[in-house]
Amino acid sequence: MVLGDYNNKLPMLWDKRDLFNLLYATPPMFMFNRALWQENQARFVQSYRNTGPTVRRVGYCEMTDHRFLTPDRNVQQTAFANGVTITVNFGPTPFSLPDGTVLEPMGFRVE
Repeated sequence: MVLGDYNNKLPMLWDKRDLFNLLYATPPMFMFNRALWQENQARFVQSYRNTGPTVRRVGYCEMTDHRFLTPDRNVQQTAFANGVTITVNFGPTPFSLPDGTVLEPMGFRVE
């Protein structure tokens, strides 16, 4: 699957790009002009709010682990040297974490 070079290149995949940014603790990239900004300002802000705090927290830390938590690879988890763990659910169904927390489809958890 081609995800494009930046988060808003393929709008139908924007949520998935945000999840990848979270999983790998990378800041989102955007390409826009004034008209595109005005049309999608709320979505740009949502992307920043979803990813920004996590990137600031672990963006300079070593990733120490990456795991697929489901056979279809829809639920993935990364761990970082500072103890932060990020779990994302790319799949269409909820996923229950060991502590009982339910990760909704296209949802994430940062611990």
